Amino acid sequence: MISMAGIKKEVEGTRKEIAGKMKEKAGKMKEEAGKAIYKRGEEEELVGRAEERIGGAEKKLGEVERNVGGIRKEIEGSVKEVGGRMKEEAGKEMHKPGMVIGGKAAELAGKGEKKLGEVERKHKH
Repeated sequence: MISMAGIKKEVEGTRKEIAGKMKEKAGKMKEEAGKAIYKRGEEEELVGRAEERIGGAEKKLGEVERNVGGIRKEIEGSVKEVGGRMKEEAGKEMHKPGMVIGGKAAELAGKGEKKLGEVERKHKH
């Protein structure tokens, strides 16, 4: 015959077994959550590094754009300078003082633009 004490012991044992399994499962879930949090942290760190690299690349692009702008001004200045010299020489040949003065002014403006381009390239903002 089954005694009440025997049934209580069996129920208590089953309850402890279930509680132990639940504790074990909770521990595994906690461990998985910890791993997920760690992985998330690693991913955020990678994203941060990528953002830093993007920022560096954008800065470098800005420098390159300034250099290109400076070079463009230097070239335009050189073209103006040469054009001014040609105008000045033509004015001398044709004996037109106004043309000579205009040519000299264009030449000086070209030199100024050229110098401005050099300064822009050398002095990074």
